[in-house]
Amino acid sequence: MVEIKPGPELDRAVAEAIGLKSATIRKASERDTLYDHCYVSYRDWEELRGIDHQEYPQSDVPLRTFQPRVDLNAAFASAEKLGLFQQYALTCLVDNWRITPAVERPWFADPVLARAPTAALAICTAILKLNKKE
Repeated sequence: MVEIKPGPELDRAVAEAIGLKSATIRKASERDTLYDHCYVSYRDWEELRGIDHQEYPQSDVPLRTFQPRVDLNAAFASAEKLGLFQQYALTCLVDNWRITPAVERPWFADPVLARAPTAALAICTAILKLNKKE
């Protein structure tokens, strides 16, 4: 499996893994020359969070940045969409966040599905690994 480094490509891969079709990568503005960002439509974002928003028409939908690698709310919403925490647990040992099978003592569980320095990155890695298995 090719590892995707943290960045907008990882965000887009997570968006696609959970079924958000509107994911696109572009610069935030003309002056923003350093960073690309992943965007999804507000409609997709609201549906992901379980909010029924019918005020946005299908075309000309405003965009929202989608960065589950750094935004814990987006990471958890993505995990919920896939039901990740029905079978797995998020644990932290020292400075290492892990996604392990949900057992009585998950911090000792093996095998570790994902491991990362932040909770959001661990969740994103687990989502992509589970998506590859399907």
